[in-house]
Amino acid sequence: MANKIHGDLKTRKLRRKRKMLRRNQLRQKVREQEHVHCPPSPEPIVLRFRPYTGVIHQVAMDRQLDLQHTMAVVEDIFAFILLYIGITGSVSFGYLLTMSPLARTLVQDLGFVTLNFIFNSM
Repeated sequence: MANKIHGDLKTRKLRRKRKMLRRNQLRQKVREQEHVHCPPSPEPIVLRFRPYTGVIHQVAMDRQLDLQHTMAVVEDIFAFILLYIGITGSVSFGYLLTMSPLARTLVQDLGFVTLNFIFNSM
């Protein structure tokens, strides 16, 4: 009786092992297929600001995004900020920064010089 129970446990263990191996092999196959078919993800756009010249340049040249596209993005962000100031009627810089995270990232990326120029020219 005891041997039979022991044998059952042993076969259950072996079955479980085989099942896990089969599952892992299937997962490995799926991973390999996904790796082949999936194209590499595009890198995010990185903009840097040179404070003295006021030139926005792209850091990585190997990306296939032209400068016109990046300038369009920057213009959209500036338009958003000017629209925000026009709607709220507040030119308070701190208030603008606390309200919109987009403006906060803009300040971090492009520097205070450009934004100060916008506020002074208004």
